[in-house]
Amino acid sequence: MQRKARRRFGKQPRGFILVLTLAFAALLGVASVLAIGPSVGEALKAGQELRDQRLFFLADGGATLCRGELKSRLTSALPTKLAALPPLTVGMLTNFKTTYVDGNDPAGFLVDYAYDPANAALLGGAWTKDSTTQAHVQVSYEQYRCTLTVTSRGAPVSSVSALGSTALFRYRYTIDGTGTEGSVTRTVRLQGTFSVLVQQDNFARYILFTNDQRNSSGSPVYFGPGFSYHGPVRTNGQFNFMQNPSSSFWDTIESGSTTARYLNTPGSPIELAADRNGTIDVPIFDKGLTLGAAAIPMPTTTTADAQKSTALTGLSAPSSTGVYLGASGTAMTGGIYVKGDASISLATAGTRSAQYRITVGSTTWTVTADYNTMNTTVTQTAPTTWVYDTIVRNSH
Repeated sequence: MQRKARRRFGKQPRGFILVLTLAFAALLGVASVLAIGPSVGEALKAGQELRDQRLFFLADGGATLCRGELKSRLTSALPTKLAALPPLTVGMLTNFKTTYVDGNDPAGFLVDYAYDPANAALLGGAWTKDSTTQAHVQVSYEQYRCTLTVTSRGAPVSSVSALGSTALFRYRYTIDGTGTEGSVTRTVRLQGTFSVLVQQDNFARYILFTNDQRNSSGSPVYFGPGFSYHGPVRTNGQFNFMQNPSSSFWDTIESGSTTARYLNTPGSPIELAADRNGTIDVPIFDKGLTLGAAAIPMPTTTTADAQKSTALTGLSAPSSTGVYLGASGTAMTGGIYVKGDASISLATAGTRSAQYRITVGSTTWTVTADYNTMNTTVTQTAPTTWVYDTIVRNSH
């Protein structure tokens, strides 16, 4: 009788091996997930950091863009628009002062003058006026964006004197440069202050200004070799140039005439609407020659006129030569005014006393300002003496 063979688990553990293999595979899978998890998180974090860096540089570039825009508006557009205003006389610019200074509208001043649509350097459009004290403009260029906001730091201040008038505007600016990617935006902010002083232009800014480029006898005065002008040159008349090379001009040079006169050596003078006469007369222009510029009217009064008026306070203008003091009765109200050719010497007369010795013709006046007694004494060779009970305060 035969027995069937029995399979023993202990001798052939196939099922146990399968269970162990499956368990090891599961553990390996968990370990792989744990290893992949930090890598994914680090990759996401690195991506966010790169995005933030991109947005920061976009925002910083936008802020720089607006700062350049503000500079262009203040140094280019504003002077151009202000140059078209009439002179700031003692009476001030009636419309200008009434609108912006008396009307306390510093934002309106920027809106009207610190923007020029014809200026190619400006990337933003016209200002948006938020109120009388604030205006803003949005600027964009390629991928860069920014907002420039200007706020007044106080009411405009004006002053008037015999020598001219001024108006001071004070501002604070805020620049917000932005960078946006999807729903994420980063901002870079710049802040600062600036002031604009509007005042009468004067001839001191020119290194040379003439109403007509001629001498007292009416003969043309020529620019020749060996002269170099490092500042603005202007004439309401016609410029005259000679020889090659002629004078050098390193700043703007403008003429009211539509032509320039050239000596045309060895021939006769010639007038040309050009910046040279072939190779015969060749001036050097660093910024070019402007012909046909608008004439600048000569002032009806000068600083000397204003000083004269101040010195003669209390007196009418004298008709004869001599030394005159602006006074009302025994009180000094002006200064010393000398009419005619004179020789003047200065000295001290004791402690805290200034003495002016002025000779006109054969007559000498001695003016002593005594700061101890606060009196002014005038002695004329005769002798004649006058005493005033205040100090002389100006002279001309």
